[in-house]
Amino acid sequence: MCLRSRALLAGSTLLLTTAACMSGRTSDSRNVQSTESPIRIASTANTGGFHCDGFVSAKPGWSCFQYVGKYGVRCSGYVAPGETPNAVPAPASYSVRDIGRPGVPALSTDEQRTVLTIERRIRSRALRFTILPEFVVFDATSGPCADFAPGYEVLNADQSHSVFYEPGENPYRLHTITW
Repeated sequence: MCLRSRALLAGSTLLLTTAACMSGRTSDSRNVQSTESPIRIASTANTGGFHCDGFVSAKPGWSCFQYVGKYGVRCSGYVAPGETPNAVPAPASYSVRDIGRPGVPALSTDEQRTVLTIERRIRSRALRFTILPEFVVFDATSGPCADFAPGYEVLNADQSHSVFYEPGENPYRLHTITW
């Protein structure tokens, strides 16, 4: 399940309507049914040239996503009130089920082997990958741009560390947590 939003300008307020995707497939995620009432967020959200196909959160700041081709999703990361988003586009993430399709980055043999190993261990329709500088596989059970802490566990990280990826907060890097 994923969330999809639509922004509408009404007067001086930006209205955010959210819909839940009925299919787990990224290619089918455009089939949505409205499930929630509009959420109001400030109309002063400066997207700084970042094209938003939908908003992820209605915090005091904002975060949004955009589709990349037919299968990818790029998250803006969290943008605090009055700040301008990063001018460098964040890397897109893709469902592992879309590997090999046109427009999805080709993976090396080692990366493909890593994905297969993870798929055998974790049965999930929400497995995604991105390429920061490093190859990252995560289980996006709350959607590709979730903005909660600590984020998604990186499934192909060295198991001696707790490495996480927060695509809705900071899609540019990983962070570690020491327990």
